[in-house]
Amino acid sequence: MSKAKGLLNEMGALIKHVHEKEQMRSMLPKGFVSFSGVKWADQQVKAYNDYQKKINQYIKDGKDVPEELLNASHKLFVMFSDATLKK
Repeated sequence: MSKAKGLLNEMGALIKHVHEKEQMRSMLPKGFVSFSGVKWADQQVKAYNDYQKKINQYIKDGKDVPEELLNASHKLFVMFSDATLKK
């Protein structure tokens, strides 16, 4: 086996290990207050939790969570927690 192929196999095993360790996502409670002190509206909590439910379904099914879904969840959290938008 070539050195490059061996390295690719190791990287693949590492990526598989990381995905196998994906944790179920927790739901946020109504009235959630973010790290920045912003209290989320109930509609925002519901929108964020809907993404977590979709992510959890992939994990339950033993499938890789699409990167777009993870990114969308993260962007929503950051946007809803941005204190500069709450004036």
